[in-house]
Amino acid sequence: MKKLKLIFGVHCHQPLGNMDYVIKNAHAKSYKPFIEFLISHPEFKCVLHYSGILLEWFEHNEREMLSLIFKLIERNQVELLSGGYYEPIMSDIMEEDRISQVKKLSEFLNRLFGIIPEGLWLAERVWEENYPLFINKTGIKYTILDDFHFKAAGFARDELNGYYITEDINNPLYVFPIDMKLRYMIPFCDIEEIIVYLEKMYDMYDNPVIVFMDDGEKLGEWPGTFDTVYKNKWLSKLAARIAEKSDIFELTTFSEVLKKYKPTGRAYIPANSYRELVEWSLPSKKYEKYLKLKTDLEKIGIFTEMENFFKPDGYWRNFFVKYPESNLMHKRMINERRRLIAAKEFVKESSDRDCDDLLETAHEYLMKSQCSCAYWHGKFGGIYYPHLRDEVYSNIINASKIIDEIEFGNTNFLEITQTDFDCDGKKEIFVDSNSQNLIFKPETGGRLVIWELKELDFNILNSVSRKREAYHNDIFSNHPEISSQLFFDWHLKDSFIDHFFHPKTRIEDFYRNKFGEQGDFIIEPFKLRSYVTKNLLELTMHRSGNVWIDNDNKPVNVEKKFIFDKKDRNPKIKSKYYISNNGKNEISIDFGIELNFFFRSVPFVKSGDLIQDVNHSFEIDNCSDLTIYESKRDFELSIVTENPITCWALPVYTIICSRTGYEKIFQGITIVLKRNVTLIPDETVKIYFDMSVKYNNKEDL
Repeated sequence: MKKLKLIFGVHCHQPLGNMDYVIKNAHAKSYKPFIEFLISHPEFKCVLHYSGILLEWFEHNEREMLSLIFKLIERNQVELLSGGYYEPIMSDIMEEDRISQVKKLSEFLNRLFGIIPEGLWLAERVWEENYPLFINKTGIKYTILDDFHFKAAGFARDELNGYYITEDINNPLYVFPIDMKLRYMIPFCDIEEIIVYLEKMYDMYDNPVIVFMDDGEKLGEWPGTFDTVYKNKWLSKLAARIAEKSDIFELTTFSEVLKKYKPTGRAYIPANSYRELVEWSLPSKKYEKYLKLKTDLEKIGIFTEMENFFKPDGYWRNFFVKYPESNLMHKRMINERRRLIAAKEFVKESSDRDCDDLLETAHEYLMKSQCSCAYWHGKFGGIYYPHLRDEVYSNIINASKIIDEIEFGNTNFLEITQTDFDCDGKKEIFVDSNSQNLIFKPETGGRLVIWELKELDFNILNSVSRKREAYHNDIFSNHPEISSQLFFDWHLKDSFIDHFFHPKTRIEDFYRNKFGEQGDFIIEPFKLRSYVTKNLLELTMHRSGNVWIDNDNKPVNVEKKFIFDKKDRNPKIKSKYYISNNGKNEISIDFGIELNFFFRSVPFVKSGDLIQDVNHSFEIDNCSDLTIYESKRDFELSIVTENPITCWALPVYTIICSRTGYEKIFQGITIVLKRNVTLIPDETVKIYFDMSVKYNNKEDL
């Protein structure tokens, strides 16, 4: 007898670094209520996917959940999916790690529940054409993508039914399409609308198989859904209506469909994800134009008809272009992954130590750092959430320290290397020692882009710039109280950024990014020189550029020198600036060195008798000793200048969309060391300052 086979699936994940109360909130409002619903409705078959991160949390905090899931498995009510243990985007990581991530979760599911999963959940449904090759090596038979993926391959909606077979170099994989309309309807539509839609699908196909699979958090955690789904019994009513229609509807699982039915056909699917993510990956200005056109088509009622021909041309990897901070973080992970491979070879060939445990631990840290949540942004969170970025860097640095131990043992070391690690076509400079890792970009303003404090597993330069997002248009149009706080940066929030300011520039102008820049030193290339002795590294970069004064072009040279001492036990940078007039006329202009620092909470600044938090911008005159203190990690960053200087201290806030509205997020602080420089021809002005980190000095404040 003909029946519509409905596969109802739920995917649940919480990122590493998420605050415990957030996990508990999601557990109380969506994870546990849904499992309790399944327990009380034994007729409701379901497919579940939990990331390894979340299953670990259950194991340590809510073991009852594991018992309930085991009970559901015993009565053949649920099927569990594997996936990347730490929810990575598979295209972002090496094949060895893809396989390791999947096998780790499959083995964990086997240990917890005694099952061998056959299906794979791909994080954010990001798909690339070569995936069948690595998936075959994990023992997985099938995965689930959106119907949007299939439409991008030329399929029409009425051609999508059941499941398909794809392959790469004769490595086959079964693929099920998720019904996007059903994904939008649940749990927001009237139940009868859903029943009518399913009946339409029943009539459309001879042997219909329809898949709903989406985030479990939308069944309780999203605003308003807990009342809808559980208090008002929306889900129970849906289950009852499906049961009433059991003559034509049947709840089933992916594996049961695979056993009973042949694939509908062959499909070759291009690199893709679900529609919204592909849209979000577009450059902001292009995304704004795309949304306007999409809205116009919806207004005249032809968007659905044209949907197959109106696809956004975004792509997951474009997030590394849209958010350079994401690319920096990702390539930092890849760099340490390559170091780990080299360390394994080093151990194999030359070490007489047993380093297997160290190598395995370092690999585990790097797999944790591959958790995808921090690497992108759509409507919510992502790279703008400091705790997510912080967790990624923490794991990268932990892996780095283990690799250092394998390479150098307990000896002090100070190394400099040059490589294009972030694939921008320009070589970066790595400075690595026992206490710190630093990465400079000579060809992009001679900036410092990463400063890792090894003792704290902390990248103190892990900030983000204030970027324009498409949803900011709504703020400007409808939220004037917020729009007055919304500003955008034209360059990244790195350190040692060299400004020549218009003479009327005030701190408020700088905060709003509404100031005159009169030099060409911010993103332009510096030339590199370096000098190494046994214990000392002297890294020098210089640029012969220009400043514009009264519409005249004035040749100026900026040289900056950074000195590192192998004997320093704590992170320290000695900085020396030399600003020279290469022209024939006297120059008088304001020069500023911009330094950006990442803190998880608003820090305090101390200078002389002043102690003030950096929740608002302020200026300090005649400053020669500045101490920045953050309570969360209990450390001090000190900036000591050889001569008094004007100091600007400014907070960095981003305003992003969240599920409950707009959210203002503290990203760190900007410090500008500023002074007027008057240069006669061939004269050089010197600015010297040291930056150092001290741990556990809270009592000094």
